Amino acid sequence: MAGGIATAAPAGADAALVSARAGDVEAFSGGIQQVNGALTATGPAYRADAATFAATYTGTGGAGQASGTFKVQWRRGQSVAYGAGFYLPASFHTASTGQQALLMWDTGPGAGGRSEQGGVVIDYSDNAGYLVADTVTNGSAVQRVLAGPFALPIGTWFTLQVRQLLGSGSAAYSDVYLDGRLVGASRAPNVSAQRIARVRYGIVGLTPDAAQGPVALDFDQASAAGYTGYVDPLGGDRYVTRRTDMGVDFCLAPGEPIRALGDGIVMGIRPDWFRHQPYLWYQLLDGPDAGRYVYVAEQIRRLARIGTQLTTGQPVAYYKKSGTCIETGWGAADGATLAQATTGYTEGQVTPGGVSFAHFLISLGVQGPFDLTPTPIKRKHP
Repeated sequence: MAGGIATAAPAGADAALVSARAGDVEAFSGGIQQVNGALTATGPAYRADAATFAATYTGTGGAGQASGTFKVQWRRGQSVAYGAGFYLPASFHTASTGQQALLMWDTGPGAGGRSEQGGVVIDYSDNAGYLVADTVTNGSAVQRVLAGPFALPIGTWFTLQVRQLLGSGSAAYSDVYLDGRLVGASRAPNVSAQRIARVRYGIVGLTPDAAQGPVALDFDQASAAGYTGYVDPLGGDRYVTRRTDMGVDFCLAPGEPIRALGDGIVMGIRPDWFRHQPYLWYQLLDGPDAGRYVYVAEQIRRLARIGTQLTTGQPVAYYKKSGTCIETGWGAADGATLAQATTGYTEGQVTPGGVSFAHFLISLGVQGPFDLTPTPIKRKHP
C-alpha cells in the first residue's frame, strides 16, 4: 500500500472524540479537573494508541478528581451517547465503602445551588457498576439507580457506553453497553433540567467514604455525541452486491453517495490504496459499536476531509464512473482493514471481519447475496 496516514480528533460542542494517542490532555474542550490526583497521557497502549489517559488519586482521604471534560449543549428530549474505553487494574478495588464515578454528565449549578447529574458509578459495597441519576442541592445528593448492578472487568480493557433519551417523562430511556453488549436498561426519567452542560471521564468523583487509599485507572477514546441510530450507507436500491472479502464489495450508479453509518469523525485517508484508488476511514461516535472504525475504499471521489464530524446519513464520498467498484467494512485505527489487523488477508479470501460487517449491513436492510462463510485457514504442518 502507498500513501500516508493522517489523523485528527477535534472536540466539538455536540460531537467529540478525544484520544490520548498524541500524548497530551489538551484536547478536552472543557479542560481537566485534578483534586488530590492527576490526569496524564502516559498509560499503557489501547488499540492502536501508544498512550492512554492515566487517572490517579493519591489517597489523602479528601475529595478526589482526575478527569477530562467535554462541553456539550444537550437538551431534554435529545438522544445522546457517551462512553470510553477503560482499564481497571487488579488493585482497583481499594476502598471498602462509597462510590466512584467513571463517566458522568451534569447540568452545572442552577438556581438555589441545585444541579443534576447522571452516569456510571462503581459502588464499593459490591464492586459493581450502576447507571444513576443524581439531584444535588447545596452539596447534598439524592441518587436514583436507573440500571445495574453489572460487573465491570478487572485487569483488561473494556468499552463502556451509555445511550439515553433525555427527559422527565415516559419517553425517556437509558441503555448501558459493555463491549457492545446491553448490560442495563431503564425507561425511568433521567433528567428534569432543560440543558446538560458537560460530560466528564476518568476519576470523576469519589464519595468521602471511598476516598481512603490510592486509586488509579486508565481510559481512552472518550466520546460524546447526539445519537440518531445507524442507517444503510447505500441508502437505496441502486447497487449490486459483489463478493465478501476484507469487507463487502458493491457497484453503484455513478454519482450515488456512500453515507456515514452513524455519527463519527473522519480519521484518515490513503490516496493510493489499491490500483491508485483511495481509502477513507472514520470512527463511530455513538451506538453499540461506538469506537469502531469503518472504511470506504476504491471507486470513490469527493471524499470528506480528515477531521470532518459526520452526522448519520451524511455522504462521506461519492461513487465515480470508473474503477473497481467500492469496498466497505470494519477498519482499524492505523488505517488498515480489520481483517488485515487481525486474521490477515489473501486475495479473494472471505475473512471473519468481512462476514461480521456483512451481518451488520444485513441488520440495516442492505440486500445481498452475501457470502457468510469465512474461508478456512490452511495451516502448514511441521
